[in-house]
Order: sequence, then C-alpha cells, then structure tokens
Amino acid sequence: MGTPDLLGTYGTFTYFTDAFVPDADKFTGGRVVKVRPKNNLIRCSLDGPKNSMRTDGRGTTLEFTVRRDPWEASAKIDLQGTELIMTEGEWSEWIPVKYELMPMFAGVSGMVRLYLQQLRPEFRLYVTPINVDPMDPSLPICNPGTYSKELSQAVGRFSTLGFPEDTKALSHGVLSEDEFLEQSRFVLEERLAGYEYQLNNFKEGFFFYYFSSIDQNCHMLWKNMDENHPLYQPNASQETKNAMKYMYQRMDEVLKMALGKLDSRTTLMVMSDHGFAPFYREFNLSTWLVKNGFTALSDPSRMEDMTYFDVVDWSRTKAYAMGINGIYINMQGRDRFGSVHPQQASKVKREIISRLVQEKDPRNGKPVVVNAYDTHKIYSGPFLAVAPDIVLGYQSGYRISDESVLGKFPKELFSDRTDKWAADHCMDPSVVPGVLLSNKEVACPNPAIWDLAPTIINAFGLKVPKEMDGKPIFKV
Repeated sequence: MGTPDLLGTYGTFTYFTDAFVPDADKFTGGRVVKVRPKNNLIRCSLDGPKNSMRTDGRGTTLEFTVRRDPWEASAKIDLQGTELIMTEGEWSEWIPVKYELMPMFAGVSGMVRLYLQQLRPEFRLYVTPINVDPMDPSLPICNPGTYSKELSQAVGRFSTLGFPEDTKALSHGVLSEDEFLEQSRFVLEERLAGYEYQLNNFKEGFFFYYFSSIDQNCHMLWKNMDENHPLYQPNASQETKNAMKYMYQRMDEVLKMALGKLDSRTTLMVMSDHGFAPFYREFNLSTWLVKNGFTALSDPSRMEDMTYFDVVDWSRTKAYAMGINGIYINMQGRDRFGSVHPQQASKVKREIISRLVQEKDPRNGKPVVVNAYDTHKIYSGPFLAVAPDIVLGYQSGYRISDESVLGKFPKELFSDRTDKWAADHCMDPSVVPGVLLSNKEVACPNPAIWDLAPTIINAFGLKVPKEMDGKPIFKV
C-alpha cells in the first residue's frame, strides 16, 4: 500500500476514445485522451513521467498505433515493438514500456495492460496506470532490491501499484462492474502465484502474506449483493452479485494451502485488520460544524463553492474537520490561527461530543455516530499532540462524505452515497470488527490488533519491548 505508479500517483489510468465522456475534465485518478481515427488507424500518445533531465520539466511520452480490422472486431496494436492482435473485449498481458530521458543513455521502465473495450461505432481503449516493472524497477519497490526480479521471473510480471484494482475507473464509469471484477481476478491470480511460490520455498522463520482482494472488492461490489443499498442494481450480473462469495472461497483455498504445509510446531494466524459494512449515507461533518457554530465562515454565501477551507474565518472558528474521522480544536499555540485557549479545549470537546452522539438521520431516526472519542482519554505517547482531538466512530451504514474529507462544505447534512465506492470500514470498530483465526488456543477473551506483534515476538522466545502496547494472546 502506498507504492506509486510511474507518474508518482496512487494510480492514473488512461482512456483513449473518440466518444464523449461526461465530466472527463473532473476525473481524479484517470485521464481521457481524445483520438481521431483515420481510415481505421488510431494514433495514441501515452504520457509518462516528467523528464528530470530537462530544465523545462517537460514530460515524456510514448507513441503507439492501433489498426482496426475493416471487417472483424479485432485490431493490431503496435506498442514500442510489441505487436498484439486483440479482439474487442480482450485484455492484454503486462507489456513492458520504456520512456526515454536521454537518447541512448537513460530511460525509465514501466509496464501496462491494455483493455480493448470497443472498436466500433466508438473507439474505447483502457490502459492501466503505468506500473513499475518488477523485472526492471526504476523505483525502489522491494527489499532486497533484487527480490521483485526474482519473483517476476518465477511467476511472471505482476502489478506493483499499491491499489492494483482500478477503483477510480469503475467510479468514473470507464470500466463496468464486470470489467472491474475481471481485472480484480487478474490481480488475485497474480497474488496467488506469488503466495504459492513463496510458501513452497519457505523453510523456517516468519512468513507473512497479504491479500488485498477482499478489501477492494468489498468497497466496490458490496452494493450488488445488498438490496437495501441505494446503488443496488437488480439486473447486475450474477458474477458481480456473487463477487464477495467468490473472493472468500479463494481465501479458503489459500488457508487450505497453508494448512497443508504446517507441522505440529508451527503457529498459524489468519487476520483482517477490520471488517466491512455498507456505506448507505454520507454525513457532511464539515457542514455540521458550521451549522452548530464550531466552524465560522467569512462568506456564508460561498459555502458550497468552498475549496479546502478557503472561506473559513479562523479567528472565530473553534473546531474543524480534517480527514475521515478527525475533528481538531482550533487551539492557540498549536494551530496557526488558533482561537481556543488550551484551558477551554476540553469544554469545546465535550460540547461537540455531546451534540454529535445525539445527531440522527432525519430519514430514519438512526444515530450517525456510535462513539465520539476524546483522544486524550484513549491515546498516549509522544505524538498525542498531533493526533485529532476527537475521533469519530460512525454507525454502520454511515461515513463522512468525500467532500468533507477534502475541506469542502456541501449544503445538506446528509445525502445518499452515489459513488461506487459504496461500502467501507471507517466506522466505529464495534460495528466493523476484524477477524482472527489461529491453530493455537487464544487465552485473551478480546484480542486486539496491537496484541499481535507482542504475540509473534513472544512466539520466537524474544522479549517484548516495554514500549509496545498489547500482550501475547496464546495460552501458555
């Protein structure tokens, strides 16, 4: 998680088309490139990273061509010497690409997958974010540095992006849900190949492997199995309705593979750091703070047009929302334009907490917040001063809106979730608990995620550092 694409982003897809794409200029995580087919020839330019060797900062680009068959639903694609014959609706394998920084001397390697979505009547070609090529990484993506090359030589090229499933392409309507699921299956198969390779070569010590597929597909496809969701589609394909069942069944196979390798001395733990819940309704926390007098605006008429707090009157603001679950007191001596004296901070926090836990959705009368935590009562340590002053635990089905996260102030307090990222876990931990399975007896009645590191250290006969939270959980 956090590994960027070759552009330095969390993932920026490219969509070549001659069709009109609504709101293309507002896309985040993707770019639409208009093409002009001429006699069945389409010329495309795939922009790459900026050229650090140029003083003008100009970016790099890669030219390639697509030749449509005049009669069949197929095309020939010539991409830097790689020639492909693809049919409509087909995905390519990973294709290595290289962006030239200095002719004959320096370049940056990456790789992409193509999806030939449509040839006629409109041309539509989806290109994944430009991943770092594990066979020839231009950025450090592993330790030791040769590991990704070893793994890709053993199992083939694999996605290296931190979020390999393209949730943005689905949210923007560039990929359909079935197409997104197909891409997700490619990612899962890559991860399974790496898992099997490493497990077969593991002898002793500590083995850890992470699968992201359940998380990303829950975020995007939960709504298709939930008839109560505002985005539920009764006519969705059975594949997308059963997507989560499919993913969990594949994880059962992963567990079976691990169990087959165990001996009597080996400890096995299967864990998730959180559960999941539907995301039905958005709560505009920033707007709530305005309506309750905690955030002040210099020009209330511009509230809905605000971008990143640009009309907030900090001299009269007592608190503000930032991030998914955090509220900060605008405190003197800490915040640049702090207005609340530190001795008054506790009073402001109590007032916010008492009001928030009483806030209910007018549509159904449900409380929005399970708990509002005073962080000085639940956290400790040297970084407490930079933590939010209040952390919200939302009710199942609710979460802060994307606009509020980014410092915007929508007019209404509540709205239906319309983005296809329609399930989440940024809620109170009591409504989205994680899972822990083990082949050893757990003595702790309510193990927590911070108990796992001490448990693993203790299992190797090592002393648990005193500064660690948590205790070993296994029965001695």
